[in-house]
Amino acid sequence: MITKRYADRALREPVLRVGLLFLFLFPAEGAWSLDATYREIDWGTLIPPGWNPDEPFARYTDDEIVQMSVEEVSRLEAESQAMFEAAPSVQDLNGEAVRMPGYILPLEFEGVEVREFFLVPYSGVCIHVPPPPANQVVHGRYEKGYEIEELYTPVWISGTLQVKRSSSQLGEAGFQGKRNVSSAYRMQVNSIEAYINAQE
Repeated sequence: MITKRYADRALREPVLRVGLLFLFLFPAEGAWSLDATYREIDWGTLIPPGWNPDEPFARYTDDEIVQMSVEEVSRLEAESQAMFEAAPSVQDLNGEAVRMPGYILPLEFEGVEVREFFLVPYSGVCIHVPPPPANQVVHGRYEKGYEIEELYTPVWISGTLQVKRSSSQLGEAGFQGKRNVSSAYRMQVNSIEAYINAQE
């Protein structure tokens, strides 16, 4: 579940347009599961019913927003960003074995293999656009390590999901400046597969 204004903001970027279309035109389906012990979920599963990340802007019409001053729009953006960072989680998912698609934002490497990362629903996060809401970020740890061939390549991850908040400053690997990325979920990852290969 991604609201219209949130999706519009992402779809302004060509890289995100490709990523969003890829993951939402081809969502998780039970028939794709390589291991029946994992329940396949999509990103909407991580959002509690009724939570709207566009709430600060939803109080106004588009015409009213256009007429606002820079200071007023900045205030709404700041309010919206605070909501993103404090985005609520789905408590019932705690301890559940799941499999889900996404894009890896590396946090820790060992050689050429990533061990710790954020999984996000679209590519380009912290490079082209601000981070998504915290409930659209999964903080993963994969002890075996996974070699990333391309940063914009989607993957499937499988493991046990925890409802546990964390945050990290991202500023390495070519990112322009540092951005704080908050996550509402953690996962001890058991496997990572290339998105395309996993469907073959």
